[in-house]
Amino acid sequence: MFFRKTTSRRVQWRILGINYRCNFKHPSNYDISVMKPRHNGYRDSMFDIIDTVTIPWDKYEEYLLNIEQYLDMDDDGETKVVQQSNELYLVTWEMLAFCADEAMSSHVTNDEICDVLDINKSVEERYAAHEKAIQKMQRWRDGVWSCWEGHFTPFLNDYCFWLADLIGNLCAQKTCTS
Repeated sequence: MFFRKTTSRRVQWRILGINYRCNFKHPSNYDISVMKPRHNGYRDSMFDIIDTVTIPWDKYEEYLLNIEQYLDMDDDGETKVVQQSNELYLVTWEMLAFCADEAMSSHVTNDEICDVLDINKSVEERYAAHEKAIQKMQRWRDGVWSCWEGHFTPFLNDYCFWLADLIGNLCAQKTCTS
């Protein structure tokens, strides 16, 4: 699950990874990791792990309801859970650009690549630019494409929209925004 926060100084992203661990003859647990993208991390590790924790099954809901305190983000700005499919692709592209901006700089003359990041455009326009950029990126066949396919596509394929919706709606009810 992705979280995005825009502050007066920057944009921050967090990735929440959840694995259910079944323990036979004992209560099950959830292994939860909070990660953030690493600037120019395409050379070694794309993400830094901020925290990993094992949560007993009966504390899982409480942890998720208070997730914002574990994300280690700036105090100002609004934290949002990525809930829509198009938004997921755009946030993923933002993280790719952050992680591989040095490698992408040789390709940045392509308008479609920059259009994906342009927050003054509508989500639909940005998503259409994303689709064109992916088609171009496939032809690059370099480290950027490998980063996309190896590190970001799995998030897109395994994204848990129902949980993102649940947490996003609960946060809205609690006024989760800072």
